[in-house]
Amino acid sequence: MQVRNGGLTMGAQQVVARITHSGQLVEPNVRRPVRLTPTGFAGVVYGGAVYPLHDGNVVDIAESSWEIADCHRFLFPGNAIPYSADSVAPVREPDLSGVQWWLETTDFGHYLQFNSSESEAGKLVFRLEAHAIAVQRWDVSHRPSSDGKFYDWFARLSFIGPHHEVLQLVERVLASDSGATAPTAEPNQTTSPSVHAKSLDARVEDLVDANAAMSQRLETSVREIQDLHHRLTSTERRESSLLAALDRVREHQKSIQDEVAELSRSSSLGAEARELLANQSDAEELLQVALAENADLHREVTSLRAELAAALEQARVQTDAASELQQRLAEVASIERERRRVSAARAVHRRGIEGFVAASFARIDFVLDGQEVLAGLDSPMAVMRCLHRVDAGENIGKGLAGLSGWREVSKLATGRTGSEDMGRVYYKPHGGRVLVSVHVKQDEKEQRRHIELLRGLD
Repeated sequence: MQVRNGGLTMGAQQVVARITHSGQLVEPNVRRPVRLTPTGFAGVVYGGAVYPLHDGNVVDIAESSWEIADCHRFLFPGNAIPYSADSVAPVREPDLSGVQWWLETTDFGHYLQFNSSESEAGKLVFRLEAHAIAVQRWDVSHRPSSDGKFYDWFARLSFIGPHHEVLQLVERVLASDSGATAPTAEPNQTTSPSVHAKSLDARVEDLVDANAAMSQRLETSVREIQDLHHRLTSTERRESSLLAALDRVREHQKSIQDEVAELSRSSSLGAEARELLANQSDAEELLQVALAENADLHREVTSLRAELAAALEQARVQTDAASELQQRLAEVASIERERRRVSAARAVHRRGIEGFVAASFARIDFVLDGQEVLAGLDSPMAVMRCLHRVDAGENIGKGLAGLSGWREVSKLATGRTGSEDMGRVYYKPHGGRVLVSVHVKQDEKEQRRHIELLRGLD
């Protein structure tokens, strides 16, 4: 990035990093500005944290990391990159005797649930990661597991594969302690989980795609229910009309029968009696037809009511699943809000590009790594001019459909080959501040995913 302000030139050296996890490739080509970590060595941002950069531009996200706010200095172009040392401290095997645990697998991933003290929980997570079983997140458990029991803690694993494979790995790591209690095989366990994310972006992509698919299925179910309601109402009206006609036919038949009985007591039967007998025969035939039609309608009403009940149950299940997906999206959004809160709480003097940007914009708070994207632009002047107008309170761009308060400024120059005018600035007034996300559009799907992240910030 090059930023000029009254003759001041500031830049950030960039690398194309290879992201790994304990030697396994996660992403082959990730372009990032080089930061200086508190140890003085080089690091880059990935998944909302700064990881050490090793020789060959390799990053291992299984290593320890720093907060972005703690790595505010960038490496300027032309300087030699101070790669981090390759040596890693030896892994200390913790004692986890007596830990009771259970492995649960859902469509969203594998969850290891266990009972222990807080210090033992940290040791268990340490041991899993030391044996190449990455832990995405661990915390206090607030719900019963699939075995019906409540456990103290849960750890969401980043493992990609079926339940029986991760169960074997966990047993191999934890069952070596003589007192550890391993679970039996879980009944009715799902063995075809979806691909579990190893980074925040991948997790959001999975959740957004699943949420869109679930919303589409839910809309289809709602339309089917509305159609069934209409058909049921129409059929019930027909049944009610037929029952009324049936009652009139029965009354007419009874009247004819009374007249026939009266005539039968007479000594002579004339033409009038023969006509009444013919009318009685016709009325009985009409009654039989009406009864048959009424039976068909009754069966149709019963069938429609059963279909409606099944559709309502399916819609309830889909609504519950959509609600769970929304909760998981909210969880991802809370990570971003916590990152903003920590950044705002660190009121320290900042230098380099981060300090320059903070001094240039009095009201802007960057979200979703917006500042990192800005630092990575080859030609940021169009975006900088847009940010100055937003910071000054100008109402530019157009409203973002479906997101209250958010606006989009599009077709901003980036200087990148293949995406010269794909720069985007999304902003929203927030109290006396303005939330801003700087983004470079790659394709429609990726842009929708970014907009879903913005939705989670509301």
